[in-house]
Amino acid sequence: MMLKKALTILGLVTAFWIPTLTASATVITYANCPTLSPLPVTSFMPAALLPIEQAETSFDTGMNAVVAAAVNSATVIQSEAISSAFNTITSELIKISQAKQSNLIEIDRQYQELKMAYEMELNAQKEQLENMLFPGDSSMMEPDEGESRVIDQDSPTYQFVKQMCSAAKMQQQLYSEEIINESKELKSRRSTKIVSNIQAVSSISAAAKQSVDFHYEVFCSEDDSLMGMCDEPSVAPNADMDAYVFMYPTGYRGEENGGTSDDYQTMYTYSAVESLAAYQYIKNLTGTLYMTSPTSREEETSSKTQFVGFYKQALSVISLSTDYMLSVAQVREPINKVGLVVSQLDAINYAIERSKLPDHQRIIASASENGKLLELQKQMALQNQLRLLIMKQKERARQLDAARVAIESTVYSLSD
Repeated sequence: MMLKKALTILGLVTAFWIPTLTASATVITYANCPTLSPLPVTSFMPAALLPIEQAETSFDTGMNAVVAAAVNSATVIQSEAISSAFNTITSELIKISQAKQSNLIEIDRQYQELKMAYEMELNAQKEQLENMLFPGDSSMMEPDEGESRVIDQDSPTYQFVKQMCSAAKMQQQLYSEEIINESKELKSRRSTKIVSNIQAVSSISAAAKQSVDFHYEVFCSEDDSLMGMCDEPSVAPNADMDAYVFMYPTGYRGEENGGTSDDYQTMYTYSAVESLAAYQYIKNLTGTLYMTSPTSREEETSSKTQFVGFYKQALSVISLSTDYMLSVAQVREPINKVGLVVSQLDAINYAIERSKLPDHQRIIASASENGKLLELQKQMALQNQLRLLIMKQKERARQLDAARVAIESTVYSLSD
């Protein structure tokens, strides 16, 4: 291309400086054509340079074709390479996207599994906490597998359960078959003995003297001792005549084995001596009928029918009164022989007094709903026991009133 431009410039210069050149020296002036019209001037080069121009043109044309072909081929190759690279990149991107989606799915699956496991563990702990008497008491949490845990004895759960167990053991002992049978046997034996002694009295004076001698022998007071009625005072002076001892015995207080406790002192439990004193107290009140029993002949004599009937009625009333008094004493008889010796009344009173302690009130205030319900059930059970005792007492009081009215009616009829 540069050569072509140079030759063109040279032709122009030559034509300008040599105007005398003939027309044949010009490349083309006019062409012989039918129209006699001059052909367009295409070049001012000499004719000798035409082949060179044509060769150059051919070369340029060929080169352009080759270059174009080469460029086209390179473009195709480059396009194919780019397309291949793009396809590879697209394929890799698809693989990466698929792997990413798969990873996201796996992450979501693991997340859901962890979430479910967490929720299950949370629900299990929630259920455990709800079932606990005192939520948050770590010493009462279910230990992990292989964990060795020592229960904290100062924890509220331990203190609460300890008190419940103590009360439950007392109640279990109280209503055990063995204790019930022993109580019935003792009451029946004493009642039978009192009634039998009344019926066996042949001399009221002799029976009274026997009772007085027993008092000075077992329950002699210091004053009685000074008066020479006995050798030395008894450990329970006048206990057989003291209503306070009958109702509120001291039991085993202060003794090393049987009646000591840091937080409770018995109020309604007999010691062995007080149990005997209670029996003698009942015997002194109800065990004497100030008339001798009718003989077999009098029971067969029609004229003595009214007397025999009144005697038997009086004996029945005394038996009823004795049974009532023995029932009062029976709930004060010990139900156990080791530890803190308590009676039925003290077993109930122990649970009530323990419930009033400030420490216990604070423990219950922090208890769960289940703990409060358990305490409520315990209090309701104690309430039912007290109601039962009150009902029995009222029933016996009505029986005594009925017996009193019957005796008064009989006395009134006899006085007429």
